[in-house]
Amino acid sequence: MRLLVSVLVASACLAQPWVRHNDPLGFSVEHPPGWRVTAETSGMVRVASPDQAASVVVQPFLVARPATARGWLTLSLGEFAAALPQARITRIEQRSARPDEVIASLAYAGGGQATALCTLAGRAGMFYAIAAPQAQFASRRAELVRVLGSFRYTQLDYVRWEDPKERAFSIEVPRGWSVTGGMFRFAPVDTRAAVEIVSPDGRIRITTGDADLPTHTEPNQMLAMTGFREGSWYSPGYGVRMMVRRYVPGVNFAAEYAQRKIGARCAGLQLADQRDRPDVARQLGQAYSQSSLVAQQLTVGEVAFTCDGSMRGVYLAGTELTRTSGTGLWQVKHLAGYVAPAGQVAVAEGVLRRVVESVRINPEWERMQQGVTAASSRIVARTHAEISAGISQSYWSRQQSQDNLSRQWSNVILGQTDVTDPATGEKWKVASGHNYYWRKEGTDQVAGTDTWTRPDIDFTPLREW
Repeated sequence: MRLLVSVLVASACLAQPWVRHNDPLGFSVEHPPGWRVTAETSGMVRVASPDQAASVVVQPFLVARPATARGWLTLSLGEFAAALPQARITRIEQRSARPDEVIASLAYAGGGQATALCTLAGRAGMFYAIAAPQAQFASRRAELVRVLGSFRYTQLDYVRWEDPKERAFSIEVPRGWSVTGGMFRFAPVDTRAAVEIVSPDGRIRITTGDADLPTHTEPNQMLAMTGFREGSWYSPGYGVRMMVRRYVPGVNFAAEYAQRKIGARCAGLQLADQRDRPDVARQLGQAYSQSSLVAQQLTVGEVAFTCDGSMRGVYLAGTELTRTSGTGLWQVKHLAGYVAPAGQVAVAEGVLRRVVESVRINPEWERMQQGVTAASSRIVARTHAEISAGISQSYWSRQQSQDNLSRQWSNVILGQTDVTDPATGEKWKVASGHNYYWRKEGTDQVAGTDTWTRPDIDFTPLREW
């Protein structure tokens, strides 16, 4: 009777439709009802049964120096202690040489059994595993393989978000992420846009603008004579309040902002890189040059930092100084950045670029506020495009591009590789798994071989990556 009940319960569970989990961090997976999906700061994704006994693990990884899939797997099992405690390899075999791929049988504490696949292409790799108690592994294998087979990296789904305060502007943000902020009005002529976007798990935090940053006025003899020294507040009227402070170039302001504002939230902040971005300043300056009738000085700088152990961040700041009739006024004209776990930097940078590129000013608000034509809206669109381009060349992004991370991860997942004709510079994306690649002259036909043997006399060698 008990056996019959167990069979009926199992059959009922199998009959229930599976759940598709679409994660805002950019992946999807299907699993049985009641299973839980978690994404770790390292980028590891775990899909586990309600009792945590059976699970699927997916982990993208990087190697700092040349390595093998076998070597990485042997040395890195300890990183999966939460899912595979005290794991050890009981059997391992080479599955392919290009890409370097091994498959291994594992045993772990509590009588657990797992099968792991590790693939490595250049410095980027992927680790996949299915795990369950040894007594259940054979019976649950098909279920676990189905879960793993459904795993996909996806594009984030974006929706348009409108400023709730004054309907002054709108931006595109990932669906399911929380968004706060808008256009803050401190006086009729003092408005400051600021937005904060946070991933559902709270690990990625992106901001553009900061409503706490006022317009500044440079110290001068007249202000000093009337008691307004550096650090004090001065009001020229109309409800506007300015802070008396010497001009701070963009790179210095970015460093100061990261240490003061971001450091208050993310402990142990350390600057990893800081540099001027005259390229961004030049492009932004061109966008404003046709609309300005006074002399302006714009400087842009970027800082990259680490904090709270595994967190990474980048902030780009542009400060603009305007001098007229002996008075210098300056403000933080551009400010954008993020803080994210090391394994999710690419997601954070992608979202930030999408946000700043998608800014649209409401023409009605613009006419009400400035009484001008749509020209300034076009300026905003152009300047945000330049900021986006600047972000794409940020420190962490450069670090990733140096290692070809995005391309290599994509290739690993899709089973592809990139090949180049050294004579012409032409590039192709083809199926991976061969030691050598050849192109038929004058065509886009690419062939792969495992030995240095031309497919035919009119084929020339290509360079991989």
